[in-house]
Amino acid sequence: MTIARIFLILNGLVLAAYGIYCTFNPMALSEFTGMGLESNTALIEVRAMYGGLEFTIGLYFLLCGLRKEMTSNGLLVSLFVFAGLAGARAYGMVVDGGDNGYNFGAVIYEASCGLLSLLLLQWQKKQSS
Repeated sequence: MTIARIFLILNGLVLAAYGIYCTFNPMALSEFTGMGLESNTALIEVRAMYGGLEFTIGLYFLLCGLRKEMTSNGLLVSLFVFAGLAGARAYGMVVDGGDNGYNFGAVIYEASCGLLSLLLLQWQKKQSS
């Protein structure tokens, strides 16, 4: 199994597990971030975006890691997902300032995964040509 496929499988497991956790325990996000979740609307939003979306992205990465022919597609999606998360989070950290450590850790993870996705895509391209 290639490094790219292992990368996708590991990220798939992390995102799927975090998605399940946030779906069934949305208040945990409030504890991690200090984000107020006083209304049912806010709880549903966390269940959907942090739960459902992260879970299904995780499942997609797992599928792409397990099916060799889907590895490049998974890496491309991974690049966009992690670059978007890291970019928006970094922007927020600059314009909003302050953090309890949650965003700092998350932006390091997201930026690293985005960069690794790009490097693995380039490496795969060289290997196939």
